[in-house]
Amino acid sequence: MSYVRLGDRRRGEALDGFLRVTQHLVGFVVVILIDKRQKLFAGDDAPDEFQHWKSKAFERLLTTTHLLSILLSGLTRERQDILWTSDEDDIAPNDARMWDVCDVVGRVSAHYLDHDLGHFRFATTKSDDGSRELEDLVAIPDLAAGCLAEVSASYRHLGATLSPNLVLPVPAALPPKAARLLRWITESSGGLRHIVVSVDPNEPASKFVVRRLAFTTN
Repeated sequence: MSYVRLGDRRRGEALDGFLRVTQHLVGFVVVILIDKRQKLFAGDDAPDEFQHWKSKAFERLLTTTHLLSILLSGLTRERQDILWTSDEDDIAPNDARMWDVCDVVGRVSAHYLDHDLGHFRFATTKSDDGSRELEDLVAIPDLAAGCLAEVSASYRHLGATLSPNLVLPVPAALPPKAARLLRWITESSGGLRHIVVSVDPNEPASKFVVRRLAFTTN
């Protein structure tokens, strides 16, 4: 199950049931929408031991680990164990890169956390034991992020900017799969909560604007 594959008939038919099951989970789905024009980190300034990384991939790694560290600093307690699971993208395409990721997480999180974590483990969907549990868990943020990226792009096409100070109707041209998922994101019942944040460019270029966005069916 993934956003880009929802055109498949069987996945489309299974989507509503899958989304109902997610509402029995207790936790947060945090989606951070970063404007492509906004560069938070320079990937070409990688330390010598990470020069084998491509600049764009290392930039994504830095962005991801800093955002992860912010979440860990606010949502974890002393000696809590952490399991970070990712799909097999350009950050973690093989075992060697996974060790690099753990190294960077350790360095970056040390600047954010004021307490010690327990065991930190990093895995990709390749580590799935055949039960598809990791695949299913990773699919949840994938669906949310894919939907909200499409929603944001639809508003931009109309010349509108998402803002907590504006109430905007759902774009009429929104693809059906995004509309189905947007209803799930606005659902308030159950134990799963959605948090959406946007990061947009500002002036001067070194500045940026961070907004908390809310979506509702009302």
